[in-house]
Amino acid sequence: MTDANHPRVTAGRRENAATEATALRLTGPRREVLAALQACGPADAEAVADCWRSRQAANASHLPDSLPTMVSKLLWKLEALGWVEPVDDEFAITADGVATLSEHPTG
Repeated sequence: MTDANHPRVTAGRRENAATEATALRLTGPRREVLAALQACGPADAEAVADCWRSRQAANASHLPDSLPTMVSKLLWKLEALGWVEPVDDEFAITADGVATLSEHPTG
């Protein structure tokens, strides 16, 4: 069915649905990886983890030693969403990733 058959489906509602879907995909850890890449990238998983720790200096002791492994797993998910892209042996935030961060700066 098309939107013409459903007059209550407006462009604004479609846009809101897309925004809500993006917000649901942008979890706290994904946001931190994107923010770290924006601040310190392009970078590999280890460097992103180091940047995350430096950005969270007050809470760094609470971050797990396995943070680079977690970041590595998050990077491929972010790549699938189109928010990061591989650059040589590192990752860089994409324009869509920057837009996502600016549209949803906090959780």
